[in-house]
Amino acid sequence: MKTRTVLKVIIGGCLVLSSVSTVAGDLECYGKTSTTSHFECLSTGNCVWWAAFKRPDLAAAITGSGWNGGQWYDQFKKRGFSVGQEPREGAIVEFSGHVAYVEKVYGDRSFYVSEMDAFGSEGFVPGVNYATYHPIGDGKYLRNNGKKPWILKGFIYKESRSYSLTIYHAGDVGWYPMVDMCQDADSWYRLSQEDGKTIAAPADKSVCDGVAPMCYAQ
Repeated sequence: MKTRTVLKVIIGGCLVLSSVSTVAGDLECYGKTSTTSHFECLSTGNCVWWAAFKRPDLAAAITGSGWNGGQWYDQFKKRGFSVGQEPREGAIVEFSGHVAYVEKVYGDRSFYVSEMDAFGSEGFVPGVNYATYHPIGDGKYLRNNGKKPWILKGFIYKESRSYSLTIYHAGDVGWYPMVDMCQDADSWYRLSQEDGKTIAAPADKSVCDGVAPMCYAQ
């Protein structure tokens, strides 16, 4: 049995891991496979795991710690992603320390989402959940017309500016940040060439097996 010692930082209902050394999360959760292993699945499912699964463009931009459900809007806004207060299909919504994927938007500004929750909040079941959030004014929403108000932070839209990331690489394996050993990084990538550009597809820590640092890549 593998044991790990980490500091768990909890904001709202979603959890991300932080520790002196990087601890990988899970690529699989309730039968789904993500492009990143930044987040743990947990026994009930984890809202940030699901958001990263539904939005691989966002998952590719995640580095380091500080990605709790209550921090996504600010983190991606700083990275140049399009954000706002209007619900749109395909957006990630953040409110009350929770993130969810917007599946459909209705005329009254209510919206239907798919989501996970880390600690079984009221009205959630283990795994993937589906719900409609109804606006009640002052930036507050009710989930499936429940009693608990959810306070809107904003939406992270699909459109985003392009960005470059300077990473260490050895052959077709890349990692970030630029630490000497691949295994000590926060994020890992499989590299390929497309139209003369290096494309970095998110991968898990296992790509580091047998890898030693060689040079920088842009």
